[in-house]
Amino acid sequence: MLLKHLKRPIKRRWRGRGNGVHSPFAYRFITEVLRQKDAYYAYDQLDGYLPRLAYRVALCVSPQHVTCHTDDPAIVRALQLGHRHGLLNRRPIDADYVELTVKGPSFSADIAAMRGRLDSAGCGMLFEGRRAAIAVCSTILPRTDYLTDT
Repeated sequence: MLLKHLKRPIKRRWRGRGNGVHSPFAYRFITEVLRQKDAYYAYDQLDGYLPRLAYRVALCVSPQHVTCHTDDPAIVRALQLGHRHGLLNRRPIDADYVELTVKGPSFSADIAAMRGRLDSAGCGMLFEGRRAAIAVCSTILPRTDYLTDT
């Protein structure tokens, strides 16, 4: 049990860069959304790491439903802005739904609930970082969890 907790930061750092990730969608999501360093034109309207991450997530996927487990208006606005801008761009996947949660008092419970919903659907991917977790549910994605360094 102790060994598992010692390996977790190493695994998070390794997978968080896309190393050892075999799914093309997951690799692209990690490298082009979670680890994106380039500035987008909408960054002038968005301040902070988490709103910018939410914006990139909304650009990447075309969800029918977005659930945001935060009351931060900047993150909610970033998701709306990204969804509106993403309608003009080609998207790599049409997701059934996307859930986003950020670090806070209920972070662990939110992640457990997200994992449970993906398990019951039998498909989708969970990208779990230290500051945020993102669940992407789509019938074409296998059920997988990834530890990232976001």
